[in-house]
Amino acid sequence: MSIASVTDRIQQIQSQIEQLQSYQSTDAATSAAFATTLDEATATSRVASTTDASADSSTVAPTDSQQAVVDEAEKYLGLPYVWGGTSITSGVDCSGLVQSVYKSLGYDLPRLSADQARSGRPIASMADAQPGDLLAWNNSSRNNGADHIAIYVGNGKMIEAPHSGAEVRLVDVPSTPDYIRRILPDSENGSENGSTSRSLSSSDGVAASRASFDLQSLLSAAQEGAA
Repeated sequence: MSIASVTDRIQQIQSQIEQLQSYQSTDAATSAAFATTLDEATATSRVASTTDASADSSTVAPTDSQQAVVDEAEKYLGLPYVWGGTSITSGVDCSGLVQSVYKSLGYDLPRLSADQARSGRPIASMADAQPGDLLAWNNSSRNNGADHIAIYVGNGKMIEAPHSGAEVRLVDVPSTPDYIRRILPDSENGSENGSTSRSLSSSDGVAASRASFDLQSLLSAAQEGAA
């Protein structure tokens, strides 16, 4: 065998060794990337599961209709209490506030607080209350039922027209209401929270891991074909 042939053979062997080392480096990098992606997807899935388990009505963003009630009620803040009043310019009483807010949104409620507290559907407790719900109390024998009513806005607060000499205000819910009523349709609850976004779900995490695994398999197959 000539010296030239030996030199050519050595160069071929060196080229094959370099190619093999390149494959090994690529395979190691791909495996590391896959392991990192899998760990991140698993961690994200755990966070999503924990978030789902801890979510309740107090942390869910209001639906568009619920927010519309709150926004409308806030327009009355600072107006004077006027017994029998239903005016956004001159003043309202407690039931006048409720009737006027809901009327502007297309809901026809009775005029008296006692009748309003029998409207809609009953809600079991404050733990289930949502923005836009009506909170009512039976503080005296003046009415057959509730004699004061307010609009719940979420986070333990409500908007009310309290009494003569005061103004429409935003306050903490002072005590457990005798009545909690929902006027808005339940069909929107949990289906209209467009502003509420969630990170990768458990199924999304599995899909991401599976996609990474498929990518690694394709690279391995390509490497074997090249070898």
